[in-house]
Amino acid sequence: MPYCPNCGNEVTAAAAFCADCGEALGSDTPSAETAGAAEADRQADTEQRVDASTHDSRESETGHTDGPGTTEGTETATGSALAGRFWINSLLGGLVGFLLAGALGTVFLPAYVFGIVGGGVVGGLLHASGVGKGSLVGAVAGLLATLPFLVLVGAFVVLGAGWFAAAIPADAPADVAEGYFAGIGVLAVIVSVIALVVNVLCGVVGGLVGGAVAK
Repeated sequence: MPYCPNCGNEVTAAAAFCADCGEALGSDTPSAETAGAAEADRQADTEQRVDASTHDSRESETGHTDGPGTTEGTETATGSALAGRFWINSLLGGLVGFLLAGALGTVFLPAYVFGIVGGGVVGGLLHASGVGKGSLVGAVAGLLATLPFLVLVGAFVVLGAGWFAAAIPADAPADVAEGYFAGIGVLAVIVSVIALVVNVLCGVVGGLVGGAVAK
């Protein structure tokens, strides 16, 4: 018994049109076996499309794939972990640099730069990602090591200004006090900028060394 090639409905051999869907029937109307195979193929294709759509939706929601590649969610998590490790290593390098600089600077003030270099070396060693990333870690470590120094400079400026204000005679000209305070502020800014630049450069040198040794 032949079947309609459009809807699969069973038709008579002499029928010119399908009674179910109205499809024109000819002499090439498929047999039951042919129509059944075609219908099975259509169902299999539909199931594959549904499975693929469900799989894609699940990957979009969870951020994971079954294949060897990585998704955006996995890459974001990895990037966050690397960024966190970068800042931790930079912070440790800056702390070591500040402590070493303080210890060496009390013995001989210019020797404090070797402490900053040492902090950069520690940061580069901990990060262990080559000279490029090591120099970046060292630069941040030098910057972080400078922050406590800037706080000390600010404290000295405030204390010095307070002492001078108390020591100025009451009848002293106002422009004398203003000139002194302005000079103290300018000197503090100059010293802070120089210390910042020197410390960052020393940190870069240390980070290059530490990164090269670790790599």
